[in-house]
Amino acid sequence: MQYYAIQLSGDGGVVRHPETEEPKAIEVGDLDDMQAAIDQACQQLECRHIFKGVITRGNGLGGYLVADAHELAEMGVQ
Repeated sequence: MQYYAIQLSGDGGVVRHPETEEPKAIEVGDLDDMQAAIDQACQQLECRHIFKGVITRGNGLGGYLVADAHELAEMGVQ
């Protein structure tokens, strides 16, 4: 399954593209399961996993939410 890392701001909100309002996301890759996606995202983005797919760059620095393609599509434009 295809996984993505959705960018989160320092306060935990989803960072969105200013023109399209779509969530800013980085492709993590086509991986077997969520744990493999989390591990890959942590390595790729130099972050650490803190809870249920949320990875952080450090206290107050924001981070990412690891999600599959279906979950990313559900977040779409609001």
